[in-house]
Amino acid sequence: MSALRGAARLAVALAVLGTTACASSARRDADRRLASGDAAGAAAAYDALLQSPPGAGEDLLLFQAATAHALAGLDAGDPARGSATLEALVSRFPESPYRPAAQLLLRLQDRLAAPSPSVAGAPAAGASLAATGGTDALGELRQTLVDLHRQVDRLVAEAREREAKLRALRDEVEMLKAIDLGPPAEPPH
Repeated sequence: MSALRGAARLAVALAVLGTTACASSARRDADRRLASGDAAGAAAAYDALLQSPPGAGEDLLLFQAATAHALAGLDAGDPARGSATLEALVSRFPESPYRPAAQLLLRLQDRLAAPSPSVAGAPAAGASLAATGGTDALGELRQTLVDLHRQVDRLVAEAREREAKLRALRDEVEMLKAIDLGPPAEPPH
């Protein structure tokens, strides 16, 4: 369960990291609740925000809502709601930079929810797992966390690179507009 909480904390970090300058105080309040560990409060706040008309950053809002629901689900919430929100993000925003992380979280949830064949199928294997303290499962979860962290780092780097390219293109377009709209050149004498 500790490794699952670690994965959830990493997802929170991604969700909060991805927040750009939020326009509404309700969004900032939901973000603060999520960052401070009030997952149930954050989930309710994000759900309220999702009821408003869609706008820019809705993919991030869905990712943050799913993260809040997943964290709330660790204690006593509704993890199925978090999964449904992640699935909505994946299906509605195929080009979102949060899509790969959402897909990875869905796979992690499926893996954690599925009974382990070694424990379900053979009492001896279950005894072996108990004797090792579940180190194999813990190691696997740690590796999944490392993979998720690498993927988050890659996504953040890609997003920054795209933003830099867009800024350069905007600057070039503005420069070309200035040339086209500038005063006509005098003919040479």
